[in-house]
Amino acid sequence: MWETKSGKEFYTLRGHTKGVTGIAWRADSDALATSSDDQTVRVWNMHTGTEITKWEAHEGGAADVAFHASGAIVTAGRDGRVKLWDEKGKRAAEFGPADDAVLKVAFTADAKTVLSGDWAGAVRTWPVAGGTGVKLALPVETKPSALAAIPVPTPNLPVAAVRPTTPVIPSTAPANLQAELARKRTALKAVEDAAEKLKDEAARSPKNPALAKAYLQLCEAALAMKAEVVEVEAAITKAEEKK
Repeated sequence: MWETKSGKEFYTLRGHTKGVTGIAWRADSDALATSSDDQTVRVWNMHTGTEITKWEAHEGGAADVAFHASGAIVTAGRDGRVKLWDEKGKRAAEFGPADDAVLKVAFTADAKTVLSGDWAGAVRTWPVAGGTGVKLALPVETKPSALAAIPVPTPNLPVAAVRPTTPVIPSTAPANLQAELARKRTALKAVEDAAEKLKDEAARSPKNPALAKAYLQLCEAALAMKAEVVEVEAAITKAEEKK
């Protein structure tokens, strides 16, 4: 166990004699269940780092364990069985056999059904109240819901006069204005390029309104920067006229 903020070791839980195959937190995080190829399931106290209880769960090895908020525990075994337990290790139910070694288990939210996946690739549901397990048809197919296309808004930008690709800055303009204009033109070009890329991305993802909103924000930023460029250009023109 590790502390997430510091990355320091919190506990080393010793007891299993073979590989640990699964871990599961209790809802309150005060206890942790582990399964192992040594056939046992162990429950650990997270306040003291000590073992609360253990029991023999599956012959050949316990492959997975899951905790439900109610306190129930379900395990998967290489014996092809799924077993339901209370926190003290008392067996409440057993399901199976599956087609092969059961490798994964999970509860439904209401704890009325257990799901399992086995080595043969079968997924089954097992009713906790008893009864025959149901093998699910795979892959599970769902019909995609119809999505309405969201058009990418295109703001009405003012049409600027056609300029050369690389505008020429008068050599006689004050050096500080020349540097300022060059800097603003570079920044404007970067924003316009980013807006164009974002427009294409928004068009490919019409169901993501955040992209359209970000595109509009970039367009607004570009308009503001164009105004700044025009102001500097006017200042340079005025300086030239005075000379």
